[in-house]
Amino acid sequence: MTLCWEHLQHLLSHPSAWMESPPEWIEPLVLRGAVAVLEEADSPEADLILGAAARVCPIKEMRAAALQALTRRASQQGRDSSRTMLFDLAVNAANTEAVAVIRKHNLTCSCPRLQAVFSFLYEDSEAYGQYDPLGLHITEAYLESQDAGFRSRLIEAARRQGWEEWIDIVRALESPTEEGVDALINRYTRFTHSRERQILLHFLD
Repeated sequence: MTLCWEHLQHLLSHPSAWMESPPEWIEPLVLRGAVAVLEEADSPEADLILGAAARVCPIKEMRAAALQALTRRASQQGRDSSRTMLFDLAVNAANTEAVAVIRKHNLTCSCPRLQAVFSFLYEDSEAYGQYDPLGLHITEAYLESQDAGFRSRLIEAARRQGWEEWIDIVRALESPTEEGVDALINRYTRFTHSRERQILLHFLD
């Protein structure tokens, strides 16, 4: 959209003049106006709407604008819902721009599971360990998800960190059979780390 400053000035001075605007102007102006209103709104619902726009809006520029609005909101004190939505985009939508924003601004999330899964996917094992030392959050996230792509990303992250035994556990538990569970129980004392033993006890309890 090529802006005509005189037309915008006239539009702001005479709001009813929007009907005279070129048709190709109306959609982007309305969408940018909606993003601006949401950015100023003092409501967690605004973060949900901006997050959905950043995820699924068919117009690339509007997805970027929604993410930028979320980023600015997340930088404000008390905006936990804005930061949570950024983490949701990074974790569940694999949004690389959201990942970059979180890293750049060293943001943290008030939702323990999102924080743990983000750290597992995008940070090193030392950083992850402070959020989920027993591996329960990522195990729950894996087993409760119906998103094959998300589970695949968790498996890839586990491989990078050498969690081969964890991979065996979650794959057996996602579609449990009597034979598979018995095999895990028989391996219990042979697991390399106590973490896997505790995970197995927790999810078989």
